[in-house]
Amino acid sequence: AGSDRFGTAAAIAAAAFPNGAPTVIVASGLDTNLPDSLAASYLAAQQNGGKGAPILLVNSDSVPPATAAAILSLKATNIIIVGGTTAVTPSVASTLTNGGAIAVTRVAGPNRFATADQIDSQAGFMAVGPKKTAIVADGVDANLVDALGASPLESAGPYPLFLVNGVTGTLSA
Repeated sequence: AGSDRFGTAAAIAAAAFPNGAPTVIVASGLDTNLPDSLAASYLAAQQNGGKGAPILLVNSDSVPPATAAAILSLKATNIIIVGGTTAVTPSVASTLTNGGAIAVTRVAGPNRFATADQIDSQAGFMAVGPKKTAIVADGVDANLVDALGASPLESAGPYPLFLVNGVTGTLSA
């Protein structure tokens, strides 16, 4: 545990990756952007040669000290930001480069549903599996706990998470 969600994510990363992790996933830790971090489990599971990557949290416009310390202790050389420039601003992306020592890329769409789709369609990802399994969950805030509950399965599969709008009943392309 940590003193807040950022510290807890950092503590989990330290416990799960005691020898470090060259690639780290970063997503907004703000309530309005949680679907991005939930969908990131599939992305994280396939990093570092299939050994996985930690998911660390930032504010939209700043990097909390616990997150910055975790990135350094993990000896990260690559950071993948999940979410658009409103969720994680370009100034945060610039800070994460640590003066150019860390390569920073971004996976994003214009909204939470499209961001999840972008994660699911990354080139070079493992096949979904012999049963062609995927997880579909409601991406509307009131129902995000369903996606949260599926997150361990998502990374264990690894299975992609498709967020749908349960209120309108619509699916993305």
